Amino acid sequence: MSEVSQMDVAILSRPALAGVKTGRLGASGAAGIRLEALPEGFLLHLLAKPGDGAAAGKAEALASRLGTVLRKTAPGQWYVAGGREMPAAEVRTIEAELLPAIAISDQSHGRVRIGASGPAVESMLAKLMAADLSLKAFPEGHGTTLFAGHVAAHAQRFSADRFEITILRGFAADLWGSLIEASLEFGVEATGPA
Repeated sequence: MSEVSQMDVAILSRPALAGVKTGRLGASGAAGIRLEALPEGFLLHLLAKPGDGAAAGKAEALASRLGTVLRKTAPGQWYVAGGREMPAAEVRTIEAELLPAIAISDQSHGRVRIGASGPAVESMLAKLMAADLSLKAFPEGHGTTLFAGHVAAHAQRFSADRFEITILRGFAADLWGSLIEASLEFGVEATGPA
């Protein structure tokens, strides 16, 4: 049996949504849905004691400093995500600044973000998510963890017709396919990873 060293094995980075169906699909006319594979940059899961206002303020300040928004996932828990890669040293520096009030779990390589927008986005997402996504019940800035089809995901509303869905990397291509299928009756413009 021959030995294999790390020097003999190349580890290649490949976007989770590489090779998914893209382009203009479904009903003719103007696309009612736009799906976009968002850049696989950084995604930090921040964890604090629920109800700790000082920790929430620190989390909000971090998101602002990084040029993104805070995505609430549960009491005392948030995602901070962006389109650029974040070196491990930067994650450690941020963690040192926030501890002991907030712990960080780097989810950058484990989760994928998908953008869903358009005039029919609520109707399309309602086919996959058992939640009231109307603007009144799910206002701008609101986010929650829910089931998207058969897998857990986080949905965040950014505007009246724009959502972001965060999902475990291993389920991303399957969810993409479900989103495409749910979008066909409205017409969909789907853009894969850059």
